[in-house]
Amino acid sequence: MSNRRRQMRSSVDPLQRRLMYDRETGLPRWPLLLDRTEIALARARRAHRAVAVIVLDDPRTFSGAVPDLAKIGEKLVSRVRPDDTVARAAPRTFVVVCSDIPEDGDAAAVTQRLLRSIDVVCSLGITLSQADDTPDTLLTRALDLARALDQAKYSLDEDPLIRGSA
Repeated sequence: MSNRRRQMRSSVDPLQRRLMYDRETGLPRWPLLLDRTEIALARARRAHRAVAVIVLDDPRTFSGAVPDLAKIGEKLVSRVRPDDTVARAAPRTFVVVCSDIPEDGDAAAVTQRLLRSIDVVCSLGITLSQADDTPDTLLTRALDLARALDQAKYSLDEDPLIRGSA
């Protein structure tokens, strides 16, 4: 985490801090995620680059247990650049906002690096910003992709042909 972010974080009053940062992981929550996404979009437009949003939803260990979410947050933060943002958007949903992405393949490479570092299974939603995106539309698109994958996964789990009970 950059020194500037640490200083800003320590200067926030306790009530604002509870609203902006997740207590368990210390990561930004939704209001701060929106703000940082807006800043990343503005920078990307000026530089003619893209912003990648990576959603990691419902992380599980390979045995199916819920992992230590604070450790996952720490590992994600350690694998992104200082200007990128890792946030906790919901109880078991992490969002990574990567600014200054020059090409589509770069978002995939970042995602692979993140997944290798956390060693869990999860649903993913990955999207790149478009010219007319707002923070809401960009984040919602990535969240919808991850949730659609969740839906498909659970639909397959209930399919009798896949479960072997047909």
